Amino acid sequence: MACSAPTTIISSNPNSFSTKSVIPSNQFSQTLSIPKSFNGLRKPFQSRAFRSISIRSSSSRRSFVVNASAELPLVGNVAPDFEAEAVFDQEFVKVKLSEYIGKKYVILFFYPLDFTFVCPTEITAFSDRHGEFEKLNTEILGVSVDSVFSHLAWVQTDRKSGGLGDLKYPLVSDVTKSISKSYGVLIHDQGIALRGLFIIDKEGVIQHSTINNLAIGRSVDETMRTLQQSNSTCGGHNVLPLVYCLIVAVPILSMKTRMLAPIAVYQKFSIHLNNERKPALSCLLQCIKP
Repeated sequence: MACSAPTTIISSNPNSFSTKSVIPSNQFSQTLSIPKSFNGLRKPFQSRAFRSISIRSSSSRRSFVVNASAELPLVGNVAPDFEAEAVFDQEFVKVKLSEYIGKKYVILFFYPLDFTFVCPTEITAFSDRHGEFEKLNTEILGVSVDSVFSHLAWVQTDRKSGGLGDLKYPLVSDVTKSISKSYGVLIHDQGIALRGLFIIDKEGVIQHSTINNLAIGRSVDETMRTLQQSNSTCGGHNVLPLVYCLIVAVPILSMKTRMLAPIAVYQKFSIHLNNERKPALSCLLQCIKP
């Protein structure tokens, strides 16, 4: 489904290049038309086969050992700004993080490489639920160290063939690795990024960060819950996490129903903080507010 580009993304000149559809062959290879402005690179582009990420693992625990940068952007600090090329709606565009300040929340997530196995499950899951994030005035940006040509080839490959298909948000190219380094997710000896995810508010401040190892994917549901916590208030009180609601609400219930409290409270006071379910949560907050 087509999607209009965000106003904060500056599209490249459509006359400067033309893009043809990629048709996978039986050997899962592709030919990609290179933009005319890249005269020195005009040759068939062979997509990479699915790649395994080189890691050192313990034979007993099979734990991944990586060497990432030690300094991380602290939660509560301003997010490092960047400007880079990206692929959106099968076009090459420019993305600058600071252009979202004052306008939208941003979910910035990193993944190791294109054409790997865990990555597409996350990337397509965020795309499939992009409309829910739009309702929360939030843009999603995916980042890897691959080139825009690799991103384009992956987007132009359908999901059944191991590709992404059309995405509803930009994939940013970090070929210089400067973005990954500035967010503390770069594995220096491998030149790829850990699976970092950052929620940045409209003031450009990092409100949440999580970094997973290479083989561990991220939950879209948990990202949505954390985002709702970050940008929602209810009746002048900070929105309470689901676990806190369950624990605090139990004492106000009768002894007879206390054993079933977690199930009952969860069903009645769902933590989905959209407009349809806010009234139920507001009622709960009035009962347990400090």
